[in-house]
Amino acid sequence: MTLIDRHGVGQVLWATVKLGISGSGVDNLQGGTTGNISCVVDPEDGRVGDVLAPRANGYGQAWSAPPADERGLPYHVPFWQEACSLVCTGASHFLPLRTLGWDIAITPDGPMIIEANANWGMEPTARMGAILARLRAA
Repeated sequence: MTLIDRHGVGQVLWATVKLGISGSGVDNLQGGTTGNISCVVDPEDGRVGDVLAPRANGYGQAWSAPPADERGLPYHVPFWQEACSLVCTGASHFLPLRTLGWDIAITPDGPMIIEANANWGMEPTARMGAILARLRAA
């Protein structure tokens, strides 16, 4: 999700990676009803963190141990800086809308915009409180 701040500068406020593991051919989450999961992504460096999945009481944090590779190092979204640059530049073309949710594909050649969404959904994590405070201040 991007925000164009009061100075006209785009920034990535939060991100997730959606994983279509349900076998349905889509990665939509729909509040956990599809069986798919997502992972929190650190907007600073693209590091993959907490896993969000369907639970008995809805959709939310399933486990907090970040996924790691065979060396124990955390996964990072490929082409993260390029993806951030792409959406921040793209966001400036949608003013006066200041916040947009983005669907981005990471291809072997780099990030590609699938769509921008004026209506974006919040994730059910503790970090949304700080993000909403940043939005109120913006």
